[in-house]
Amino acid sequence: MKKIIVLFCLLAVTVTAANAQTKGFTLGSWFQAETISLNGHKNFDAIDLVIAPGYAFSPSVFARLQLDITAGMWDNGKDNRYSGIFNKNVTLGPTIGYNILKNNSHGDTVDVTATVGKTLINGKNAWSYHFYDVGVGWTITNKERTGLHLGIGVRYHDSHNRGMDNFCSIYAKWGFRFN
Repeated sequence: MKKIIVLFCLLAVTVTAANAQTKGFTLGSWFQAETISLNGHKNFDAIDLVIAPGYAFSPSVFARLQLDITAGMWDNGKDNRYSGIFNKNVTLGPTIGYNILKNNSHGDTVDVTATVGKTLINGKNAWSYHFYDVGVGWTITNKERTGLHLGIGVRYHDSHNRGMDNFCSIYAKWGFRFN
């Protein structure tokens, strides 16, 4: 956990000097929490650290490469406590997005994104999966085009492990985006 916190702090310091552009490179970093399952899978909670460098092709269209470092906890299903099954893995996948609303005086945006990803690194017998998600994000920016990023979305987990079901969940995210 210390490594993740240090990585996030270094990332925040590194990107504060990014230039404001309507086209060009972008960088986002946020935490994402999954707790609500849409298909009855009530025994899983996860928090992700997401790092997403990208490129804005125009003021409206962008793409990024999303790296998720995930820590998940599985409930034992008996007494509403976690069984100690702690799972951490890394996923990577491309994102495409479209700014559906943009305030040109400040640069605040509301965007819609779609992401597809796959597990890259996981421990022995760890959970391996593909994911597909769609989300809506709101970035509140200042004059330097750095801003608070908030959002919600839906993610489908296509599990590759025997005994692990596929499931769909709702997530919330909060962090920073640099344009």
